[in-house]
Amino acid sequence: MKDKTLEIIHTAHERVNVSDEELYSTMRVMYNHLLIKYMHRVVDLKAEGDTAGMERERQELLHRYDRFIQMLLYGILA
Repeated sequence: MKDKTLEIIHTAHERVNVSDEELYSTMRVMYNHLLIKYMHRVVDLKAEGDTAGMERERQELLHRYDRFIQMLLYGILA
């Protein structure tokens, strides 16, 4: 995730407001405290056989991940 995000930012040839290490630190905190929780829900629902619930949580996870990346990119490039 770190490498891909940095690649996107550097490809834009934009001057960023934070160092790569600060960016990585922020990404790691968000990932560990927000996205991992939703990943566990998806896995638990799959294990329970709740396909509809799993799909709903999977979509929510993808939606949150998209919003997370957009927030990072808009904040960094602003």
